[in-house]
Amino acid sequence: RLVPQTNTITEWAIQSNSTSINSIALGFSGSNEIYYADSSSNAIGRLNVDTNTITKWNIPTANSHPSSVEFDSTTGNLYFIESNANTIARLIPFSGEFTEWKLQEKPSAIEIDSAGNIHYIDENGSKIVRMD
Repeated sequence: RLVPQTNTITEWAIQSNSTSINSIALGFSGSNEIYYADSSSNAIGRLNVDTNTITKWNIPTANSHPSSVEFDSTTGNLYFIESNANTIARLIPFSGEFTEWKLQEKPSAIEIDSAGNIHYIDENGSKIVRMD
């Protein structure tokens, strides 16, 4: 975390046997929670910067290589790509429940609009898709 007014930088080390964070997303505004995709551990994590605590959820699909984490502030759910599985997945942090949607194409990035609609780009970049 960089505080430009004081030129202060705070770092948090993620303690794990193998960690490779490739995407982060902020939680609810004011919650000071950062969600992240850990592709080496095949997990989604949440860092609470106020308490320095980490919560980790193991993804049910083995070796899925999670990436492109997006927080949906309309529902509190987290969406991400399982790159090795051609899947978009949802984590409900409050229950730990995962839902996975297998796709024909390989998604490379996702975004969630203000109405909670999920959009993704296919890997070859030939189209943008909205999930209904």
